Amino acid sequence: DNSDEMLGIAKKRLNLKKWQLKKVDAFNLKLDGKFDLITSFRFVRHFELDKRKIFYKEVYDLLEGSGVFIFDVVNFKEWNFIHKLSRVLGRKPNIPVYDKLYTKSEIKKELEQNGFRVVHMKPLINWFLIEFIISRFFGLIRLNKLGFCLLYVVDKIKGFNPWEWVVICEKIDK
Repeated sequence: DNSDEMLGIAKKRLNLKKWQLKKVDAFNLKLDGKFDLITSFRFVRHFELDKRKIFYKEVYDLLEGSGVFIFDVVNFKEWNFIHKLSRVLGRKPNIPVYDKLYTKSEIKKELEQNGFRVVHMKPLINWFLIEFIISRFFGLIRLNKLGFCLLYVVDKIKGFNPWEWVVICEKIDK
C-alpha cells in the first residue's frame, strides 16, 4: 500500500511472521520476483484511463506466465439506474471521488487492450435497491440475524445487473 494509515491497520491485523508489508507506489511497482496472483480492490476504478494503463502494465510485468489478476469494477447500468432513481426521489447523490463505471463489454475490451483476458466476472450485490432497503430497515432496529438472512437470500437470487463485479482475468501475451 502507499498509505501509512492503511499499512498501520494491516500491521495491527496481520501476523507479521507470515506477511510482509511494503509501502509502494502502484504506478511504479518495484517489487522483487514474479507473482502467480495479484489482487486489487477499491483502487483501479478511481483512476482515469491513462493511469489505469500504467497500473495494468505494472501488474502485467509482475505476473508470471499466464498469472491471474483479480479486481472489482462498478456496473454502469445499475449505478445509472440508482442515480436516476435518486434524482426522481429528490436526492442529490454526493460522489466525492472519481469512479470509472463499466459495462461488461467495456471492461473486457479495456483489459484485452492491456494484455489480459477475462476468465470470469463474479456479480456482487445482485439486487442493490432491495438490499439497500432491507439494510436500512433492519439498520433502524439493528441488522440482526433475520436481516442478515434476508440479505443473504436476496443476494443469492441471480439478477440482471449487479452493483459490481469481481473480475478474474489472466495475463496473455501481447
